[in-house]
Amino acid sequence: MSGIQSAQTQFSSRRPLGDITIALLAFAASITSVANGFAFDDRPLIELNPSVHSLRHALALFTESYWPANAHAGLYRPLTSLAFAIQWAIGGGIPLVFHVVSILSYAVCCVLAWRLIRQLTSSTAAWIAAAVFAVHPVHVEAVGNVAGQAELLAAIAMLGALLIYVRDVSAGRMTIGGVAPLAALYAAGMLSKESAVVLPALLIIVDIHQWRRGRSGERRGSLGAHVRAVRPMYLVLIAVGLAVVWVRMAVLGDTDVAPNTALANLSFTQRAATMLGVVPEWLRLFVWPSHLIPVYSPPYIHIAKDFDARAALGVTILVAAAGIAVVASRARHTIALGLEWLAITLLPVSNLVVVTGLLLAERTLFLPSVGFAMVAGEAGQWIYARASSARWRPAFEFAFAAVIAAALMRSGIHQRVWANDGRLITAAITAAPNSYQLDAMYADYALQNHNPSAAEQWLKRAIALYPSDPMSFVSLGQLYVQTGHFDGALLAFTDAMRLDRWNSDARAGMIVCLDHFGRYSEARILARGGIASGGEDSESFRRLLVITDSLAGKK
Repeated sequence: MSGIQSAQTQFSSRRPLGDITIALLAFAASITSVANGFAFDDRPLIELNPSVHSLRHALALFTESYWPANAHAGLYRPLTSLAFAIQWAIGGGIPLVFHVVSILSYAVCCVLAWRLIRQLTSSTAAWIAAAVFAVHPVHVEAVGNVAGQAELLAAIAMLGALLIYVRDVSAGRMTIGGVAPLAALYAAGMLSKESAVVLPALLIIVDIHQWRRGRSGERRGSLGAHVRAVRPMYLVLIAVGLAVVWVRMAVLGDTDVAPNTALANLSFTQRAATMLGVVPEWLRLFVWPSHLIPVYSPPYIHIAKDFDARAALGVTILVAAAGIAVVASRARHTIALGLEWLAITLLPVSNLVVVTGLLLAERTLFLPSVGFAMVAGEAGQWIYARASSARWRPAFEFAFAAVIAAALMRSGIHQRVWANDGRLITAAITAAPNSYQLDAMYADYALQNHNPSAAEQWLKRAIALYPSDPMSFVSLGQLYVQTGHFDGALLAFTDAMRLDRWNSDARAGMIVCLDHFGRYSEARILARGGIASGGEDSESFRRLLVITDSLAGKK
């Protein structure tokens, strides 16, 4: 390729060439994951989940939560679960099949992103954007960890719907045949992952972008006619979205995902200040992903009690981005579109509208990174167009090639970190030694490998880093029960209930400890309280009460 500009002329006239180059970049960035096993969320969702080990009960996946019932994590992603079941059936449960599907799905996402962005801007900017997207290291978790297929499936549905809209509907071909695929893809996206709910908002900003550029196939004077033409489509999408939400609520009831422990007891103002402090980390992960970890937790992520310096930095970044979007909307429309895309797709994981189970996760940045890629592509094309001398254009091309090569190397190496739990957790703790949930994960890994003393050490370290999570104390108490240290277990469960008096695991652990010490009247009070709570664990507390009464009767 003698130059980016000349190459794009070929890509415009020979569509498969662009598809092939972007697909090859995607394969190069992800192929090292093909030898990975099951790690992290793969184990409870796939390896240890009998619901996806057979297709005989495939329809049942649409009537149960995404996470196994004993995980108490909820979520409703039946199409993702069905995809897992199909892959299990094909390969008999071997990880290779799952990782091949993830790699292929990633390549499809990248090609769809390339085709969509090419419809929205010049081919030069589009190819730069798609290349950045294909090699970006922040995508490793979504590809190297099989559970990330939820992100990939939802992205395929959304990018496909947007591409259909840009090519057909906004070009004046508004028909039932055009709306039906959008509705089907919207439903498929939402049934794969909740983040797809924002598709109508993305359609709106893409439509506005097309209108600004004068490529919607309509004159500015016919804006009212265009709104009337697309209104039925949006009404259909709203109806589809509401239907999926209704089904989700009917299936999950009140067992949807619990909020992150660090956010659960914060006021809205405190939660907003905390998430404003996360904004610089989002920016770092998009621009300079020097280190990547599977879990972001305190004190690595600062929990704000009021508006502080970190929140101020986050506000500064957001105000600067908004200012750039306003200025760019006059001439560099795709930069404005990319920033709007980022705002819309980050909102569901911002913990402002709904409190989620995560402070930050790299996999949740997969779809938002399309917006970042748009900004990078348009900025790269702008710089390249102004490097007019023969001396500077090769310098730009060399710098761009170096960035792509560095990102490819970073992605390829980090894919192998997800090979198994041991490698993943060890690398993560090295990269972020002050994220307490990583210590708790390492304790669980040590216990699985029959090393209770190491597990105790890492749990104590997690508690020292962040003493506000009752589940750290519960895990320590359960470890002490297993090793026969009931004094320590009782203290750990007491600390857990001090933080959360309705924590059923802590309550059950205390009952076991009190029974051990013959304090049956106290155990009965706790068991009856658990029964009276009326939760899904009430039956377990009835059994514990029977055991307590039986032990008391033998004294």
